[in-house]
Amino acid sequence: MKYAGFLSRAIAATVDGLVLLPFGFLFLWVVSFKGAALLLAVPLAAVGPAYQIWLHARSGQTLGKRFAGIRVLRLDGERISWREALSRSSVDAGFCVAETVVTLLALYQLSDAQLSVSWFERSELFMQHGPVWGKYVSYASAAWGASELVSLLFNAKRRALHDFIAGTIVVHESLEATSREQPFLGSARAPSVSVKS
Repeated sequence: MKYAGFLSRAIAATVDGLVLLPFGFLFLWVVSFKGAALLLAVPLAAVGPAYQIWLHARSGQTLGKRFAGIRVLRLDGERISWREALSRSSVDAGFCVAETVVTLLALYQLSDAQLSVSWFERSELFMQHGPVWGKYVSYASAAWGASELVSLLFNAKRRALHDFIAGTIVVHESLEATSREQPFLGSARAPSVSVKS
């Protein structure tokens, strides 16, 4: 098998980031209005984890991975299930929940007038009015991201920490497998995947 390394996974992550970017901008806009933010912050924050989990469970590929020609599989080379997809995103989803709670707790203490400032000033307000443990969530999230990168770079199968948690690998697809593939968002049953050796 040809395991996907840093470059192909970085390309996939960049494409996925671009796909999710409008939701990020919408989130930033929504949190400038207290009423809308308290109503919409949770659904908007859930978009990223839901995107990863649903598409990985359906086909082993997000749009970014499809663009990069890589796919998530189980260690035995079989397609992943909802269990692996959920396990793979569990830590990121946990950080997403914690960061959303921090934002909501800060919003609860701020007035609409206080929120009508620049994004940078609003971020400062969230840090000041959020719970004390909020900054530790940020530190832990950054440490997790760095650990993922170190893990990916220093093992033979190029597995990130979330791959170890879920029992998965990320591999390059062969041209033959790509040409036989069923529609991406169609049937939940993914085709058998041949990988380059």
